[in-house]
Amino acid sequence: MKALVCELCGGNEFVKENSLFVCQNCGTKYSAEDAKKIMVEVDNSKKLSNLYERARKSIEVDDLEHAAEYYKEILDENPHDWEAYFYSYLGEFTTFTNSQAGSVADKLGNTIPSAYDMALEGCEISEAEKRIKLITTKTIARINGIAGSGASLLRQYEGGFILSAAGKVNSDLYSKLRPVAQNTIISCVLACDPLDNKLVEISKSGKGISEEVIKECLLIIRHAKYDMANLTFSPSAGVKEHMVKSEQIHEYALKIKELDSSFEEEVEVSKPTQRTAEQQRSLGKGFLITGCVLLALGLMGIATESIELMLIGLMPGMIFVLSGLVGLATANSMAKKERQQEHQNSDNENS
Repeated sequence: MKALVCELCGGNEFVKENSLFVCQNCGTKYSAEDAKKIMVEVDNSKKLSNLYERARKSIEVDDLEHAAEYYKEILDENPHDWEAYFYSYLGEFTTFTNSQAGSVADKLGNTIPSAYDMALEGCEISEAEKRIKLITTKTIARINGIAGSGASLLRQYEGGFILSAAGKVNSDLYSKLRPVAQNTIISCVLACDPLDNKLVEISKSGKGISEEVIKECLLIIRHAKYDMANLTFSPSAGVKEHMVKSEQIHEYALKIKELDSSFEEEVEVSKPTQRTAEQQRSLGKGFLITGCVLLALGLMGIATESIELMLIGLMPGMIFVLSGLVGLATANSMAKKERQQEHQNSDNENS
């Protein structure tokens, strides 16, 4: 390839400032006309070889972030390199905040399909099929990981008995995090669509990729999509909810059945199972008893001047007692509603 080489220092890194080309090594400036005179053929094969070696070693240890940096340098030299293109985008934004997770998934869905087209160029069919499998499995693994981050975000706070240090139920925090997690999971589900569409397009293009390979890759994508859509959470005791509508999940199951007739869809529970007042009361009593035992340990620690017993017993004991009281209050409220419902049902039957 051709590159600018400074006559004074031999450097080949230049930045254009206004109409001048400036050597980054020694600061010598060249006009556009002079720059043509220092344009020479440069053998960068050794540089590329070193970059490939570093990038592939990073991939071996699952260090996508550093691999992406090396592959981006390769991509600067060879914009049509499928491997460099694929991994430079796959490894981009390996570190992200909760609010950024959905946009990272979107970007994967929008950029990776082009890697399929690039992977088909300049190789035998068997090699192209290996590339397609690799792109599919690596991309779906990354998207699954992002969806998992959304799931773990909510599962830190699910359930009505997880209390803050002040003894308050984390329902407010859960409600704030829920739309973030929902956006992450739905974005991951939708990021599968461009991959699916591209493989269907390839299967119809007559480029020689076997039906078996296309089917294998499509099933990987569709199963992942179905599983991510089926992630459930517990915003309150005894309740399960999906981030994706059940009708949509059913459509995803049908797409799997198009390729695998033996696939069985999970049974969808139309109404969440609620705890009864009696179950709630038992749970509240359990928390209360546990809290009293812990408080007794804490008081024993005070008597014996044992800091360890005080730490184990006092604060956790107070939290469990508060949780038990909340549980009992909730049970009384549920019992009242159950009695009202029974009276209403009785009145309806009599009428």
